[in-house]
Amino acid sequence: MFEDCEVLPYWLFLTAIVSAARTFQCYLPATSNRIMRILYSNSNFRETSALAAREFGSWSFLSCIVQINAGLNPHHSGAYNTALWSFIIFLVHFAFEGIAYNTVGGRGLLAAEILAFVTFCWMCYAKAYYLELSACLLPIPDLQELTKLQLQAPTQVNQHHLSILTRANLSR
Repeated sequence: MFEDCEVLPYWLFLTAIVSAARTFQCYLPATSNRIMRILYSNSNFRETSALAAREFGSWSFLSCIVQINAGLNPHHSGAYNTALWSFIIFLVHFAFEGIAYNTVGGRGLLAAEILAFVTFCWMCYAKAYYLELSACLLPIPDLQELTKLQLQAPTQVNQHHLSILTRANLSR
C-alpha cells in the first residue's frame, strides 16, 4: 500500500533543490527583479522590488532547509510536521496572492499551487507510514521485560505503544 511513500524523501530533496535555485535567483541583482515580475505578474513595480525578491529568497532558503531536514529525517515527527506545515503556508500564501490580492496569475500561480498541493497530499498520505514506522524502529524489549515494566509502572506505559510493541514482537 505504501510502496510510493519510500520515494517521498527524494521528492523533498528535489523540491529543496528548486527552493535553493529560487533563492540564488532572488539574490542575484541581474535576475531578482525579473523573477519577481514573472512570479507576481499582476502586481505593479513597487510591490516587486529587489527587497521583496531578497525576502522571498530568504523564505525560499528556509523552506529548502526544512525540506532537506524532512527528507533526511522522515521518521521524526517534528521534521515531518514542519515540512508539512511549510507546504500549507506555501499553498495559503499563493492562494491569497492569486485570489485576494490578484498579484499572481497564470503559470506562476498554477505551477506553484500544483507543486505544493501534490506534495501536501503525498505527505498526508505517507504520514502514517513514516511516523507509525518510526515507533516500530525503536528497540523492542521481549515480552517478559514488557510485562515486568507494565507491572512496575502501569500508568507510565502508553497502551497504544504497548500494542505496537506487542505486535512487532509477535511478528518476529
